Amino acid sequence: GLVPATSELAQRAGGAELKEEESNNYSIGFTARLVDSTSVTMYFYQIEVDDRIYRTGDIQVPISDEAGAPETTISFYTNALDVEHKGFDLVISTEHAWTSNVSTDFSFAFNYNEVEVVGQRQIGDVTPVSEATIEDIENNFPEERFVLTALTHIGEKWTYMVRANF
Repeated sequence: GLVPATSELAQRAGGAELKEEESNNYSIGFTARLVDSTSVTMYFYQIEVDDRIYRTGDIQVPISDEAGAPETTISFYTNALDVEHKGFDLVISTEHAWTSNVSTDFSFAFNYNEVEVVGQRQIGDVTPVSEATIEDIENNFPEERFVLTALTHIGEKWTYMVRANF
């Protein structure tokens, strides 16, 4: 079962009290106005997370300290992983006046993000996070995402929005 990392069973398997994750975030970006009504923003980032908290896979441990004691399977949360997130955000915004009291604001937001597990510490003789879980961490979220929005204002009382997400 899932047990606290400081429980007696978890400590037999190498569990320890959880500590805070630590991260470094590096980023650079720019904004430009292309014409009076259109702007673009581009932002690049890399986030390095050390001691990321994840749940271990199933670990076999003896139920007691007695020699020949039967074993049970446990899992617990641990600071065993180091993870990097890299990517960029792009936002393009523009507005168009159709008539004197009808206008539309258009925006396109695109994000690209990669996640990579760059290190894993052993707990005792066990690799605590399975290759399948690492595969999920690195590949279960889409790398690309976009949102396209059109917000139309009609006079001062009416606003209509259409949004597409991918």
